[in-house]
Amino acid sequence: MQDGDILTACQQTCPTQAITFGNLKDEKSAVVGLVRSPRAYHVLDEIGTRPSVTYLKKVVRDHA
Repeated sequence: MQDGDILTACQQTCPTQAITFGNLKDEKSAVVGLVRSPRAYHVLDEIGTRPSVTYLKKVVRDHA
């Protein structure tokens, strides 16, 4: 089975593709790239909670 072969119902219905699952132990997994993104952060990570959910910061473009 390859990365992305099976999608959960919430992944299938999300129009913005805001929900992603994958194998963090597979270096080729799409989710590994997202977790390593400069936009990635974990809520309360700074107090040592070791959360398993990764969030991506919103990209704000300067329209100047």
